[in-house]
Amino acid sequence: MGITGRPSPNAQPNDDAERLRTLRRLGLLKDSEKPEPAVKVNYFEETEGGKLRRLEGEDDFASSLMDPGGEFAGHLDEMEEGMEKVNTFAKALEKSAFEASADAPGHKSSTGDGETAYDTLADMRLMESYMRDQQYGTQSSRFILINDEAGYKARHLILRLNERLQKSAKYLDTGSLGPKERNRLWKCYSDSRLVLCENWSGVPRNAWEVLWDVLAADVPDNTNRMARIYTLTKDMKAAGVLTSPKRQLLAVESMFMEGWKKEAIENHRRLAASLGASPSTSIEFWQLGLRMYCQLGDVERAERIANIILDSPQNSDPRFLVPLIRAHLDRSSESTDKAYDVYERLKSLLRDKITIDDYDQVISLFLAANQTEQALWIFVDMMTSGSIRLRGKSRIPLAVANPFFIGKWMKRLIGNGDYRGARDVLLLMKSRGVTLRPIQVNGLIGAWLRSGLAENYKHADDIGWAMINARLQFVRQRRAMQEVKIQTTGPGWPCATLETFSLLAENYQARGLYSKVDEIWDAFAQAEIIPSTFMLNQLLCSFIGSGRGRDVASCWQSLSAEYQIPPDPWVFTALWRSVPINRIGDLPREQISSEIIACRKLFAEMVLHVRSFNGENIDSNLAKSILHTFRKLGDPIGLLVAYRTLRELFGYSDPGSLVFELLLGTNDVAKATARTPRAKKRLMLAVSQVEKYLAHRHGELVGAGQLGANDDMTAQMKAVEMGNFLDLQLEAEISALPDAEGLFVKAASEMGVYKSEPSV
Repeated sequence: MGITGRPSPNAQPNDDAERLRTLRRLGLLKDSEKPEPAVKVNYFEETEGGKLRRLEGEDDFASSLMDPGGEFAGHLDEMEEGMEKVNTFAKALEKSAFEASADAPGHKSSTGDGETAYDTLADMRLMESYMRDQQYGTQSSRFILINDEAGYKARHLILRLNERLQKSAKYLDTGSLGPKERNRLWKCYSDSRLVLCENWSGVPRNAWEVLWDVLAADVPDNTNRMARIYTLTKDMKAAGVLTSPKRQLLAVESMFMEGWKKEAIENHRRLAASLGASPSTSIEFWQLGLRMYCQLGDVERAERIANIILDSPQNSDPRFLVPLIRAHLDRSSESTDKAYDVYERLKSLLRDKITIDDYDQVISLFLAANQTEQALWIFVDMMTSGSIRLRGKSRIPLAVANPFFIGKWMKRLIGNGDYRGARDVLLLMKSRGVTLRPIQVNGLIGAWLRSGLAENYKHADDIGWAMINARLQFVRQRRAMQEVKIQTTGPGWPCATLETFSLLAENYQARGLYSKVDEIWDAFAQAEIIPSTFMLNQLLCSFIGSGRGRDVASCWQSLSAEYQIPPDPWVFTALWRSVPINRIGDLPREQISSEIIACRKLFAEMVLHVRSFNGENIDSNLAKSILHTFRKLGDPIGLLVAYRTLRELFGYSDPGSLVFELLLGTNDVAKATARTPRAKKRLMLAVSQVEKYLAHRHGELVGAGQLGANDDMTAQMKAVEMGNFLDLQLEAEISALPDAEGLFVKAASEMGVYKSEPSV
């Protein structure tokens, strides 16, 4: 039996009764009441071309009958394929959002500047707000319209920009806009520009206003202001947004500052008929032109513009002439007179309104152009209010050519950080036969050395050694030592003083130039100047730094005896650093006893000169160095005597980490505990002991009424108790020694803190 006709596409396969009759007629519906006939049935289907296609069996025939032509299956496949694409796209979005914000809850991520990365939840909230405002006609004028055809990333960027605009507008209204918010808005805007340029009309006017108020604000934290103005004005022009005359001037200036100098000049000329003629903008317009032409070196046009401004009926600040002075000085040395003419014109226009800052600014311009003499004219003009005029005079009057007058200028230049100008003034005065005082030149040398620049180091060396040579020449003349060959530096240099030597020695020692310290010391010995403790300290420190620590003690003893110089804390710091146990480390056993005696003697010397500490508490580093020295020598009795003396006589009150260092027997607790588990256990035990002791003392203080039950010990109280705890631990360590009391008295006597009563 075969099928001779294709079922109609309009057939209703859902008609149950008709379908059942057909299936029963074809024998496809099993009837339990009748036995199944043993009949073989072949099934065919007519295709669209009229050809017959044999079906494979009953299931194939049922499918053909239920879905004529396979249209329903095709639609189902298309739907499944579409759903698969949707699922793939959704997973991709989730993946990008997760990767951008994997380390924060709610699919949020914090980027480098605090921005939220692709946050689908935030996007949904913003989109809901945007759609709600659009639906009810309450859309904020600061919202940027979103193109319905934009992709996910574009929509995300616009939503982020809208969010940042709203926040920035809020901060503007409250006056709390800071640099972080400004930078965030700039980042959002920069990221969105490629999207916005496809539809500039979608950016409302109020959005442009917020962008301008934030990004073009003239505030110190807006460091990239001109670059932002240039980008913003270019985009506003592309969007057809009209800008005010003031903003047009800023647009021209930003174009010039960003390197588009030719285009900026052309725009400036084009706007001359409008902005240059308007009373509200004419002065700013022409002053901008003057600054641009001065930077380009077109002095002639700059002078013509200056005359336009001065001839204008509009009031202007004469200080706009300062760039013209700089332009003349940059042009050539022949233009120096013209630059000075402009200065005199500026001064005449300002009259009594001219300030010291105005003088300083002009003086710095002349000094930077190596026109030191003209700078001197202006300084004299400032100091004498114009009563002394040096222009055109070949000789400098004595009222000016003296160390006192020039020293004031040097001090002012050094204070302003103009070291080059101060050097030029020094050399100018030297060439005019004016020798400054050593203290004035020492100030410049010290400023050079503090700057940390290699060039300034060289200047300090050159002038410092010139002063040293001047001193040596003076000594030679005084002693008539003709056989000594000394390099002549020429007249005009002041003689070096103790301060000169000290400045150079300190700098050489800090830079590790120990051979230079030796040279300076040799010259110092020839200069016949009594050294100071500070100068000797530099020599002692250079010995330690160059590996000659063994010579420190002998050098100090000989020099202190020769010059009768008392030691200070820095001398004792160098002496304790030079002790062999601190320099070398492990010592032979037979040498330990002699080193203990030497260290006790050094401590006694320090006790003898306790007044050299000027009533101040001993430096904690020096105290630790002393105590660790006795610890490393294995002298627990000397350690206890030193510790008690440092607390009672030298004001050492806060041991801090020293408690654990001495208990563990190390200079570095962290390094020692990281090395072995045993040391870590010892540290834990020590911490436990300290905590128990502090808790016990807290209870005693509460019982004595010195502390409330719920009050903690103050930092000062805790420091005292920690010191007492360490004292008890050190005393317990020597208590087991035979004749501990006698040994303690002997050590105290050797260390200068015990004197026996004379016998009757």
